[in-house]
Amino acid sequence: MAFHMREATTADIPSLCDVFFDAFSEDPISSRVFPRSSALAQAEILDTFTHSVAEPDVRVFVVTEESEPEPASASASPSPSADKKEKDSKDAILGYVEWVAPRSDPYSPPPPAPETDGQKAQALAQQFFEVMERKQREHMGRQPHWHLAFIGVRQRAQGRGWRAS
Repeated sequence: MAFHMREATTADIPSLCDVFFDAFSEDPISSRVFPRSSALAQAEILDTFTHSVAEPDVRVFVVTEESEPEPASASASPSPSADKKEKDSKDAILGYVEWVAPRSDPYSPPPPAPETDGQKAQALAQQFFEVMERKQREHMGRQPHWHLAFIGVRQRAQGRGWRAS
């Protein structure tokens, strides 16, 4: 199996959302703030990836896995559904990274807390983002810098070493 990293496209956004919900389904904060079962959470994550992929100062990369070709005799007469299944598994996004490029002012006002299905979850999200920004300021000051905003990997692909791609 070979891993391939490439820049994300708008066509990848639904898969990016799926990877996010899979990767963070067991995270105590993300699973409360962005539960997969919540239409609001799904809309928030979709909007986040849509913005990130379009933003010129943000680079979103995806990692896919390509299956090794089968011997000719094993694939002599593939069915159309087998072809689609093979393509889907080949092109399946296993993970993503989101980098924010250096900016003249590395800090903008923190984003509003995501709209969630409860005030406690919204307060938790607001606190989380405020702490993250405060820690970033403590470590980097006003120096422009690249910032790794997100990294997410499907649970089935975790621990397989693709980050070395």
